[in-house]
Amino acid sequence: MLPDIPTVAELGLAGFDATTWHGLVAPAGTPPEVIAALHGATAAALADPGVRRALGELGSTSRAPRRRNLPPTSNPNPQWRAVVTAAGARSTDAHDRYRRVRAQSRRLAHLDVPGAGQVTIAGNHAYVGHIPNQDQLGTTIIDIADPYHPRVVATVTLDDPTSHSHKVRVVGDVMIVNHERNPSKVGRRAEQLPAARAELAAALGASRPPPKSPRAQHQRGGSARARSRPHAEI
Repeated sequence: MLPDIPTVAELGLAGFDATTWHGLVAPAGTPPEVIAALHGATAAALADPGVRRALGELGSTSRAPRRRNLPPTSNPNPQWRAVVTAAGARSTDAHDRYRRVRAQSRRLAHLDVPGAGQVTIAGNHAYVGHIPNQDQLGTTIIDIADPYHPRVVATVTLDDPTSHSHKVRVVGDVMIVNHERNPSKVGRRAEQLPAARAELAAALGASRPPPKSPRAQHQRGGSARARSRPHAEI
């Protein structure tokens, strides 16, 4: 996806693997016919050329789903188990905390807003950041003075349909949010960077040619140079 940027292995960290995976889960005791229907629908979706193409544009790969039972904290990658052990933590800590919080919580009200971003509580208001959504919502401010009857009092929308704003923090009277490009092919055209650098150098009247790509520098044996490139160029 970024042909001009060396991989972690090319930078000298052999064996580095931070792969993550996603799956669908159902409650224990779900009828077999329901599991079969979910499995069939998921397999059909992942086999669809359009879905596979969209996943590829996000840098993801897909494969035929497998039906299996997973423990609550299953992790197929042993390297993370080693990290957890070295840190002195227990792999079930997060799950135990979640169960305790869930046991001590009860629903007071329900309000539908496109969520999945950060939620910050400040005073009598909740600030919700949104992942990409059709309404181009960036941040929603909810009055929770009456927790049984929350109501939306303000929304911040984005003019750029290719961006989102899923993080929000509040300090005093100041609300701080991010403005981030959506993870799509629109923001992943690294092959255009060399031409853009050359055009910028010409516009600025640079007396030297634009720098070579990090990959070319690394192949010359200069991995340190590749790491020293300004992050802004990526």
